Amino acid sequence: MYRPFDHLTRKVRREDQLDISGEERQIDLASTKVRQLAQPFVNSNRNVFMDRYFTSYSTVQHLLPHGLTTIGTVFAHVCRDVLACLRKAAERDLYSTLAVYEHNR
Repeated sequence: MYRPFDHLTRKVRREDQLDISGEERQIDLASTKVRQLAQPFVNSNRNVFMDRYFTSYSTVQHLLPHGLTTIGTVFAHVCRDVLACLRKAAERDLYSTLAVYEHNR
């Protein structure tokens, strides 16, 4: 099955592997790519589905004012910009789910 953004995903992952020491650079690169891919859908009130390589709290914060909600997996131990309530993941039951909703207004 052909997925239209596969070539971009592979390119981002290759670029991430070049700079192993730069966690910040990886987050910024992934965030930049997500913003580029989401640009045609700004203010369309759609959901953006992301995997763990592209999901960060700063990306979610950027997309929300542009009419895009985000669904994805966040690894709290990897991302530094994760909310404090998500950092307590070790205390949660195995296979449990935590949904976080933010209301701006």
